[in-house]
Amino acid sequence: MKTKTISLIATFIFLSSLTFSQTAEEFLKNGDIKVEKKDYSGAILEFTSAVNLSPNNINAYFSRGMIKHQIQDFSGAKEDFKKVIELYPQGPEAYFNIGNIERQMENYQESINWFTKAIERGDNNAYNTRGTSKKNLKDFDGALLDFNKALEFNPTNEEAYLGRGSLYSDLQDYNKAIVDLDKAIEINPNYQKAYLSRGLTYYYLENIDKACEDMKKARELGMEGVTEVINQLCK
Repeated sequence: MKTKTISLIATFIFLSSLTFSQTAEEFLKNGDIKVEKKDYSGAILEFTSAVNLSPNNINAYFSRGMIKHQIQDFSGAKEDFKKVIELYPQGPEAYFNIGNIERQMENYQESINWFTKAIERGDNNAYNTRGTSKKNLKDFDGALLDFNKALEFNPTNEEAYLGRGSLYSDLQDYNKAIVDLDKAIEINPNYQKAYLSRGLTYYYLENIDKACEDMKKARELGMEGVTEVINQLCK
């Protein structure tokens, strides 16, 4: 019995030494593996272990922030991204991610502030997301400038075409809206949101057949919540 007890203690000490001998990079790799398996709580534990071992590890804070964002722990995600900014203020990614969180929380002016900081640090993709926030605040002129800038930097940005097309539709410039939404679908033929937006625009143009065709395509591609609209419009 005494021998067995000693054996168990020795095993515990051995396993404990393995844990403490792991490096921050190993915890990061383990976290990435758990993310792939959608074990998000396990991934957070791994990234936290990396942080504990290496308190200035930017990748550990960033990876943990990304997972917290994904599970909608917005407060925790912002805290991690702000730590990334503290350690690496010149990088745009953390500013952009905080902007996206604020946008999801419908804090549009706050999101604009963060996207602007990302742009100042070289993230041209943030023009599109900033444009969306400006559109939500009904700053249509500012939104249009941002969508144009996004397309200037990336002429195949389907999200920018969707944003600008939706903006034109809101402004009742339906023909321009169709042109942009056509382009978004040309770039990405499986773009659910673009089909829905173009369908609504065709509806405003009183072209019910094309409106129904696009809405049904959006549903076919997996968009949820569109069936009720189809049942109302497409009789």
